[in-house]
Amino acid sequence: RLRPAGRRLADVEDRHNPQTRTQTEQADRTLLHLFQHQIHHRDQVHAMLAGTQVAPPQLDELFCADEQALQEADFGALGFDEETIWH
Repeated sequence: RLRPAGRRLADVEDRHNPQTRTQTEQADRTLLHLFQHQIHHRDQVHAMLAGTQVAPPQLDELFCADEQALQEADFGALGFDEETIWH
């Protein structure tokens, strides 16, 4: 959810799961968990592809505007394009 202007990463937020309980955590800790979780799954995908004949694409690439030409092959293999990523 979007945060109102002036919120800080140290602010406490509640996450509601109607099937279990309400969890209270600082936003910075929640973001750290999400980033680590994403890295875990990215590495899983890379490991699975590395065990096949499909060359894994660059999975940790920053999508910088001035490097579009460097990403075209990977984007094409994944069915992405700049318009899909940014809009």
